[in-house]
Amino acid sequence: MSDAAAKRRARQTVRNLGWSLLASFALVAVMVIALPRDESNRIERVDHIKIAKQVEASTDYDLVAPTLPEGWWVSNATWTPDTTSTTANWTIYFIGPDNQFVGMTQAWDIDATWLFTQLGDGAAPNVERIDSDWWQYTVSEPKNPPRMRDVVRIYRENLETAEGDALLLFGAESEADFDLIASVVLKDYPGA
Repeated sequence: MSDAAAKRRARQTVRNLGWSLLASFALVAVMVIALPRDESNRIERVDHIKIAKQVEASTDYDLVAPTLPEGWWVSNATWTPDTTSTTANWTIYFIGPDNQFVGMTQAWDIDATWLFTQLGDGAAPNVERIDSDWWQYTVSEPKNPPRMRDVVRIYRENLETAEGDALLLFGAESEADFDLIASVVLKDYPGA
């Protein structure tokens, strides 16, 4: 009798475990299906034109702050002042209607060290002229997912003397996205 009772209790334990697992999965399924989720974009839009005007009012620099094409917006606009260890630069992150990313850095009084730090290791031999004033560096082996600087475009007449001012576009997007942002940025770039 005790042997039969022990078998019955063992079967009940396994059966009860199965029912409790089933009930737990059902509860999780109801929570996943029924509870509302916030699927809005959590990245705030930044008024880069307002920030640029504030910086220009307190410095002698003329910042690029273009009016963007329909659907494009800015997620970050950062001013880094000139110090003994950094070059003055203005960086903007442009986000497209399909979440494309193209970043821009405008810098003053650069040197070769600053420029090739922006491009990364092994960039020098991979830079090619793509237009009269545009140079482009593309990573030879892009990563998956792409990195922020898989493609860098540099607006300068001459790269051999890496001194003076520079404008960089960077990202991992299509040529069309780079061309679009380049066209709106150059409308606002002094001396372009």
